[in-house]
Amino acid sequence: MSPRTELQGTGWTARFARGVVWFVFFASCVSGLAIAVTVSTTVTQMLATGQLAISLEVDEPLPADAVENGGASIANGGYDTAAVVVDGLSATPLVLATISTVVGALASVLLAVGLAVIAWRLLHGTLFTTVLWKTVATAGATALIGGIIAAGLHVATVWTTVGELNGAAGIDGFWPMVAGFDPGMIALGMGLLLVALAFEYAASLQRDTTGLV
Repeated sequence: MSPRTELQGTGWTARFARGVVWFVFFASCVSGLAIAVTVSTTVTQMLATGQLAISLEVDEPLPADAVENGGASIANGGYDTAAVVVDGLSATPLVLATISTVVGALASVLLAVGLAVIAWRLLHGTLFTTVLWKTVATAGATALIGGIIAAGLHVATVWTTVGELNGAAGIDGFWPMVAGFDPGMIALGMGLLLVALAFEYAASLQRDTTGLV
């Protein structure tokens, strides 16, 4: 049996802590569900219309009315991204975008699941168990690997999309062959893996000290 934790107390600090953990649990569940629904809708719409909504890198100056249109003025500036909806693409960028979106969503959902499991175990005082650290490790590893795969597929999606937009002009066309990605999911997956390792170490210490006190 796991030892009693401060969350099982009756003081105001214990009640506040339980409230925070309950919030994390419900927020994780709602976030995971919202991500799944949003991605399903986005992918269905993309495949039905053949249009790809994507953010592309650009390097253009600001228009004149944006630079000076009042008492203040902008000394220097420009656009670095443009949100566009591309039509008439071949199947390649659409398939890449679909797989990238689904894999990224799966990683996000599993990350939410990992947080929800941690919160649930905290509320029930069964934090340092073999089942928990293995579940969290699986979620973290999947989020990490899925984040890397999704990032790579996103870069491939941007490159193929830009290639079809520029046409014969190639890399000399208006749209640069540059793609960025958000490393947040990869970092969160690594963080969840570290948490799982900490839980595994604590669980082993708990097993070793059972019956000593």
